Amino acid sequence: MTQVRDRYPFLTEAWSERLVRCYGMTCFDILKDARTLNDCGRHFGHGLTQYEVHHLMTREWASTADDILWRRTKLGLLFTSAETEALAAWIADNKGDAA
Repeated sequence: MTQVRDRYPFLTEAWSERLVRCYGMTCFDILKDARTLNDCGRHFGHGLTQYEVHHLMTREWASTADDILWRRTKLGLLFTSAETEALAAWIADNKGDAA
């Protein structure tokens, strides 16, 4: 996780641990050349960004907010209903981009 935090210093320790636990070295592919949180696209909350959602939609075939929040990341434990609705709306608007 030190390598991840060295390359992406904007990540909190808990956030980098979650990414490494969920994706291993693939987290470097997810975060790409991001230098700031804003570089990762929209931040949906609790460390879930557009980069990660795009990865889940294109590489792991996630297609709904529930799929991302409960089956893939378990972030559903933290997300409010408003955050979940915002993520669901973004996914619906961007499904064609993930194909």
